[in-house]
Amino acid sequence: MELQSWQDLLKIPFNPLLSLVFLIPFLYVFKRIRNGKPNLPPSPPKLPIIGNLHQLGTLPHRSLQALSNKYGPLMFLYLGNAPTLVVSSADMAREITKTNDITFSNRPQTTAVNILFYGCKDVGFSPYGDYWRQARKICVLELLSLKSVQSLQYVREEEVEALNNKIRDSCLNEASVNLSEMLIATSNNIVCRCTVGQKFEDKNGKSGFGELSRKVMVLLTAFCFGDFFPSLGWIDILTGLEGEDLDMTEISALTASKKTPLHLVPVLHSH
Repeated sequence: MELQSWQDLLKIPFNPLLSLVFLIPFLYVFKRIRNGKPNLPPSPPKLPIIGNLHQLGTLPHRSLQALSNKYGPLMFLYLGNAPTLVVSSADMAREITKTNDITFSNRPQTTAVNILFYGCKDVGFSPYGDYWRQARKICVLELLSLKSVQSLQYVREEEVEALNNKIRDSCLNEASVNLSEMLIATSNNIVCRCTVGQKFEDKNGKSGFGELSRKVMVLLTAFCFGDFFPSLGWIDILTGLEGEDLDMTEISALTASKKTPLHLVPVLHSH
């Protein structure tokens, strides 16, 4: 009777899909047991899919401070699918930025950064390696050297003098003075004259480059689905966020109106 039951079992057709149903959970448990639990910092409870995004609130810095008071100076969060280490003390920050600086030297390459900086080719966001070292060397030795800074001292003096004249004229005419706008325009004019040789402002003294810089800052802090949920990156195209790189054409428009091409090589040669 027992032999007959085994023969009946052998007659059952083999189903590979049914085997996978039992094999996949087994392999998952085996892998977890073999690798062990990773030694991660404390982490608040997270929700499926969104992780800890719901705990940030409208003021993330205050929410993170409240969480760090409970979970310690090193805290591990899941912002969607992006694992994130939150450092909330000076001692831990010093340990990361000085002792383990190479390990933590790379910055996240977000959607906005990839668009605005042409695939993270600038010094601030390019990954640590030969390219970054070469770009940093060029900046330190050519653009930010003592000789280069001193050679452009007249630019800073002229723009500060122009700022003083604007404030004096406004006072003589008993007109209101918006110091914030004036200081921003002055700093933008200094940067533009030092980098591309001229300032970009209209007849009223408003800096077009300053407005463009503000738009860039808004884009850098914008929420992108692709940064937290890579499989949902196509939503950024539907919402128009990835289309915001059209704003980069405004740079070309500004420079074209001045008949000065904005290219890196001529700027380097001019310095």
